[in-house]
Amino acid sequence: MELLGRLAVRFWATFARAPPRTAHFRVIGAGLPRTGTSSQQAALQHLLGVDVWHFESCVFNNAQHAGWQALSRARNDTLLRSLVAGFGGACDGPAAFHFEALMDVFPDAKVVLSLHPGGSAGWYASTMASIYDLQVNALSKLRIGRVPPFRGMRETGMATYVDCDASVALNQRRFCLSRSDWLDEAGSRAAYDAWADHVRAVVPRDRLLEFTVADGWAPLCAFLGVPEPEGTPFPNMNDRKKMRAFVLFLYSDDD
Repeated sequence: MELLGRLAVRFWATFARAPPRTAHFRVIGAGLPRTGTSSQQAALQHLLGVDVWHFESCVFNNAQHAGWQALSRARNDTLLRSLVAGFGGACDGPAAFHFEALMDVFPDAKVVLSLHPGGSAGWYASTMASIYDLQVNALSKLRIGRVPPFRGMRETGMATYVDCDASVALNQRRFCLSRSDWLDEAGSRAAYDAWADHVRAVVPRDRLLEFTVADGWAPLCAFLGVPEPEGTPFPNMNDRKKMRAFVLFLYSDDD
C-alpha cells in the first residue's frame, strides 16, 4: 500500500506545477473542467508570464483542499482570495464555480468562458471517461483513494463537482450534479449548456470571452491585449489522455 502511494504520487508529480510567484490577478476562467482548461492554463501562463491556478495546483496541498471544500458550503471572499494568492489567474474547478465571487474580489479581472470544441456531447464523453471514473470508481473504491494526497483530491472533487450538495450549490448558483445525475447524459449536457448561459447572463460582454482551444492564440491575445507569440504553437496539453492513463495506472496497481 505504501509503495502504491509513492508510485502514484510520482506519476502525478510529473505534471505538478511550481509554486506561484506574486502576481496581479488578471483572468478568471469560468469554463467547466474538461473544456481544455490545462491548455488554457498553459497559454495564459505563456502570455502573462505568471502562474495560473488550476486544480492540479492544489493536488499536494491539504490547506487548498480544505479551503475549496469550505467554499463549497458557504461563500467566503477572504478565504477565496487566499486560495488564489500569488496567481495571476485561475481556471478549472473548483475555482471556475466561484467566478462571480472572483469577479467581485478582482473587479479588473477579465473572464474567459472555455467551451469544449465538441460541444456538450464532447464535454460529457470526456468527463465520464476521466473525472467521473477517477472520482466515483478509482479514488472512491480503490485503496489509493485513502492515501494522502489522493484522499484530498477525491474529497475535493466529490464535494465540489461530482457529488456536491445541490441545495448549497443552488444558493451559490454553482454548477452541481450528483453521481446519479451524471448517468443521465441528456440532463448532464443540459446542465453544461445552462452553465454557459448563466455565465453569459452574469458577465458584461466587454469583460467576457467565449473560447475553445481550437480557436488558437488570436482571440485570447486580442482579449487580453497582448501580442500573439510568433512561432509558438498553441498549447495542446491533451490532458484527457493523461488523466485516463492515471486512472488505468491506479487500477493496474491496486493489488
